[in-house]
Amino acid sequence: MTFKNWLQRLVKEKGLQNEVFTVGWQGQFHVVEMDYLIEFLSGLDRDNRDRVKDTLVWIDYKNGDIGHFLNHCAEGYIKFVYAAAL
Repeated sequence: MTFKNWLQRLVKEKGLQNEVFTVGWQGQFHVVEMDYLIEFLSGLDRDNRDRVKDTLVWIDYKNGDIGHFLNHCAEGYIKFVYAAAL
């Protein structure tokens, strides 16, 4: 199973497939839909994908809120996209 398929399944099992993250950065608010976040995370290099997966598995094992971590990832996505545009 690919990382993308695994992440899509996890997100669906947790009922987060329609989640939309709002991220404030540099005085503006940005909206990140779950599909875009999954694409971004799936495009990371193998080491970072493994770190994301390990973290999500650990949070899920501890019955934590994976949505909180995914929001953190959405913040990273926005910073990555807009830092490249500067």
